[in-house]
This record gives sequence, structure tokens and C-alpha cells, in this order.
Amino acid sequence: MPDPNMSRTTHSRHRGTAYVLALGLALLVGAVATGTILATRARFAGEADVVDLARAEATADAAIGYALRTLNGDSTYAGGTVPAASTSTFSFNGGTARLRIAPGTAVDSKSLVPATITVAATVGRAVRRYRVDALPAITPFAALEQAVSVAGTLGVSAGVSLTLASGSHSTAGVLVATGTVVGSIETVGLGQSGGTDALQASMLRPAMPTADHIDALRAAGTSITIPATAGSIIASGFLLSPTANPYGMLNQRGIYVLDCGGRTLNLSEIRIVGTLIIVDPGVGSMISGGMLGEAAVPGMPSLVVVGSLFLNGSAARLIEGTVNFNPQGTPYPYVGGTVDSDLIDQRICGFDAPVIVTGSLSIAGALRCSGLVVAGDCAIGGNVSVTRSDWAAWAPPAELRAARWRLDRSTRVEVSIDP
Repeated sequence: MPDPNMSRTTHSRHRGTAYVLALGLALLVGAVATGTILATRARFAGEADVVDLARAEATADAAIGYALRTLNGDSTYAGGTVPAASTSTFSFNGGTARLRIAPGTAVDSKSLVPATITVAATVGRAVRRYRVDALPAITPFAALEQAVSVAGTLGVSAGVSLTLASGSHSTAGVLVATGTVVGSIETVGLGQSGGTDALQASMLRPAMPTADHIDALRAAGTSITIPATAGSIIASGFLLSPTANPYGMLNQRGIYVLDCGGRTLNLSEIRIVGTLIIVDPGVGSMISGGMLGEAAVPGMPSLVVVGSLFLNGSAARLIEGTVNFNPQGTPYPYVGGTVDSDLIDQRICGFDAPVIVTGSLSIAGALRCSGLVVAGDCAIGGNVSVTRSDWAAWAPPAELRAARWRLDRSTRVEVSIDP
């Protein structure tokens, strides 16, 4: 007769063996599953890294483009040099980039000095670092390629109009128009280079002549002195040209410099054939009545104001009275015109070459000009019409040319890559 205790022991052993087998099988399945999950995760992580590396490269490319726009939009670099290194941040496509613009090193003594752009772009764990040089190509100032370029606020008062030539481009930091604007004006915002928003606004503004360029114009000019009356400089009825200067020596290019020394200036009934540079005019300074301006050298401005001014176009015509405005040597128009000796001529007022103001400009009455560049605010309180000066836009003198930066793609290298 079988021992019941032995039967129970045998069954217990069988159950124990089955349990061990089941547990082992479960552990094996779990290990395989865990390994599969880990392998899948590793594969997905590797694929994610590859995607992030590609996105980081795209972010780096965008940051290099951003740096190039900075070089071409910020007046700091308009002269074709990088005075000092600058850094900023840039965001694109879910990534961020640290970029640096610094003075580069010329390959030899005859080479242009480049601007070196370095970029470190990060997306997730991926980091791409690049370095590339940009070189300056001398071109006209972007501001002179437009009909109107106002860095600050352009205001057009109620009841008056600003008319832009068909097809011409114009920009302003801010446009406040209660009057009529005929033509398109792009607003680009205010601010100097600094924070990202301000830098973007600075980039979008067209490059304007800098103090160095104005100084170069002044250096090419001849100083004139108009006697002051009761602390103010007042003059009426005179002609400035390469062959006419009632206040001093002649300048072959018709460039004359009047330093007001902070005194109030009041000029009226004038014809400028060349470039009149007014320096440091006092508060309330103006040119009023009949005014007529032409460039003696194509591409030059007719009026440059280092400071602020009021143009009061109160007269529709410049009328001769006691002054002959087209004597021998200064025909009207200056190119292909005529001369005479009488005092009966009348000419429609306007500036047929650009007006450049480094401060603010106010305009009243009626005014016609070819190119208007204002580094401050411009308030229009009269009927003004503006066309672009093609000569100034495409063939300005050496003193009024800017550097247009371009990438030297042969210098582009990837510094490092992570992970």
C-alpha cells in the first residue's frame, strides 16, 4: 500500500519544479522584453540625436544669416570694419544659438579685414559649432537707395500730403499720419543695437551715413563765414556753386561748410549748386522762402545738416531781384542749362539732390526734393513730394559709400559637433 506522505512529497516537488520553470520562463521573457525596450529606446534616442543634429545645423545656418543681416543693417558696421566683438542670442526652429561677431584677421597685408562669425547652435542634446568670415564690399548706402528714409518717427499732419514717386521705396521707424500719404512706407521700428528686439529693428532700418562719412564730406569742403547779427546768422539772396561763393574761396565740387557754433541760422532766397553742409545750427534754425538745390557732382547731396533744421517752403518760386542766380559759370539747370545777365528769372523751388539731416527735420509750406534722409524724427506740415535720386542710389561719391558684407563661404568650417 503506497505511503500517502511520499505521494504528497512527490506532488510538492512537481509543483516546485513547475514554479521554478514558470518563474525562469517569466524572467527570460521579461529580460528579452526589457532588452527589446532598451534597444528600441536606444535606437529611438539615436534617431532623435540625428534629428536634433540636423535641426541644430539648420539653426546654425539661420544664426549665420542673422549675423550677416546684423552686419548689413547696423550702422556700426557700415564703414566696412568691426570696431569690437559683440555677442547675442538667436532662436530658430526650437533651437537656440549663441553668435559672436568679431574682427577677423587678414590673410596678408593686401587683403580685406574680415568679420569673423562664430555660432554655437543647440537643439536638445545636439550642439553644432561653425565659424565663417564675411568681407565688406563697398556699395551705396541703403538709405540713399530710397525716396524717404527716416530712422525715427515720420509724422504727416492733417490737411497736408506726402507724395512718393511711383515705385519708389521708403521706410520710417514709426509712421504717424493724420494727413495723406501717397505711396508705400514700410515701418521698421525704433531702437539701437542692443537687445534682440532692438537689434532686429536696427537691422531692418536701412544703413545711413555715419559721422565718419559726414566728416569726410566736411573735409572735402571749403569753410564759409556769414557774419552774425545779434547772435544769429542771417543771410538772404545768395548763390553757392563751384564758380560762385560770396563768403570766401571757391570749391571745385561746390562743397561749402557753414559752422553755426550753436547760433540760430536763418537763410532765405538761396540757390545751391553743390553741397551746403550746415553744422551745429541753434534751436529755431531754418531755411525759408525761395530755395533751390542741385548737385554740382552727380550723386552728391545738395544739403547736409549736422543737427536739426526747419525747412519752410513758403515760396513756390525762387525769384531773382538783386541777385542773378544763373550767371556765367553757373547755368540753370547746371547740366545743359543756360546763363544770362538779367535779374528777371523765376525758378520752381526744390532740391534736385538728396537732403540729409543727422538730427530732426520739420517741413512746412510746399517742398519738392530728390531723396530725403533723416536720422531723427521728421515732421511734415506741408505738401511734400519726394523722388529717389538715382545718382545717389547707385553712383554716390566715395564719401557716401557703405560696406555691404558678404559671406566668404570658402572659410566656413565646423568647429565641433556633439553628441
